[in-house]
Amino acid sequence: MQMRIFESSQQLVASLADELQKLSELKRTMHIALSGGSTPKRWFDFMAATAFRETIDWQHLHFWWGDERCVGPEHEESNFGEADRRLFQKIQVTEENLHRIHGESDPQQESERLTAEMKKHLPLVNGLPQFDWVLLGIGEDGHTASLFPHQYDPDSREVALVAQHPESGQARISISAAVIENARRVSYLVLGASKQSIVKTVLESPELAQELPAARIRSQEGTTEWLLDAEAAALLPR
Repeated sequence: MQMRIFESSQQLVASLADELQKLSELKRTMHIALSGGSTPKRWFDFMAATAFRETIDWQHLHFWWGDERCVGPEHEESNFGEADRRLFQKIQVTEENLHRIHGESDPQQESERLTAEMKKHLPLVNGLPQFDWVLLGIGEDGHTASLFPHQYDPDSREVALVAQHPESGQARISISAAVIENARRVSYLVLGASKQSIVKTVLESPELAQELPAARIRSQEGTTEWLLDAEAAALLPR
C-alpha cells in the first residue's frame, strides 16, 4: 500500500488530472471507475476549467461508476449527473465511453444489467471484470463505494449488487468488493478535516478496522494507494 499526502486539495486534484492525461497518452482503451463525493467534484471542475480539458485524449478513456444512488441522472444526488454537468458536457467524449449506472431502473434488474455490461467490455481476469483504475472515497463510517459496514460480504464473487444506506434506507447499486480488489490500481481519495478520525482508524488500527470495508478492500492484482490532503492526514505521523 502506498500513501501520498498533498498540502492542499488543489494539488491533489491537479495530480489526478496529470495521471489521467498520462493514461490517455498510452493510446489504448483504459477502463476507469469513478466515485461520488466532494473530491471528484473538485477534480471534474479543475479539468473542465484548465488545459486538461483539451490535452487529455478522452477517446481512449472509458468511464464507469463505482456506485450510484437509485435516482435518475437529472437528480441532484446522482453521481453520474454530477460528473456529467461538471465535466462530460464540457469536453469531447462520446456517449459510448460513459457507462453510467441506470439509477432510475429497478435496482435488481440494473445490477444484473451492469454485471453483463462489465463482463462484455472489461477484460476478465480471475473470472471477474478488471478495471485499470478504481477511484474510491471513504465515508466517516468506513464505507467505500456503497459497501457498508456489516452489510457487504467480503467473500462474495458478485460483480454488482444492490445495497441500502444504513441510515436513510436509500437503495444503491455498487460494484462489488471482489471487482474492486481485482483492479490493477485502486486509489482512495480523501479530503478534509472531517475524515481525520476514520483515516487514522483505517490506516493505523487494523485490529479495530476489520469490519470497515475501506480498511479491508485492497487491490489483489496491482497497487493500492491513499491520496490525502494535509487536513485529512493531520492525525497521522508525518
